[in-house]
Amino acid sequence: MERTSTFAQRLKEYMDARNNMTYDELSKLTGVPSQTLNRYVLEQRIPKVDAAIDIAEKLNLNPLWLQGYDVPRQAQQSIEEKTDDISEEINNVLNKLMQQPEGLMFCGKPLDDETNRLLKLSLEHAMKLAIEMDKNKQSE
Repeated sequence: MERTSTFAQRLKEYMDARNNMTYDELSKLTGVPSQTLNRYVLEQRIPKVDAAIDIAEKLNLNPLWLQGYDVPRQAQQSIEEKTDDISEEINNVLNKLMQQPEGLMFCGKPLDDETNRLLKLSLEHAMKLAIEMDKNKQSE
């Protein structure tokens, strides 16, 4: 799977395809401040993974498409269903790791709740990408 665009280009493409949607209109759909969206499009700011996924889901877009990958634009139900299964598995693995006497550690220090949450989101994003790559590989 090849990355052909940036998040900024894809967000602008989405807005253009919606009759030059304004940042205020996009903000109402996504819950992201219009000034932040403007910075994304101008490439002055890059959204965190969880923010990008949240935006994609609210716009019914494939998160990988919004990240610039050459995949279908619209979100697909089958990927979401598989992601739910993966999400449950990731939660199980993280819960098992957290039940260790020392908790989940990195470089000898315990991870805080926010880092644990970001780790989970990153794993989910990686699994979505793997599913999409597998799907594209099978269709070739």
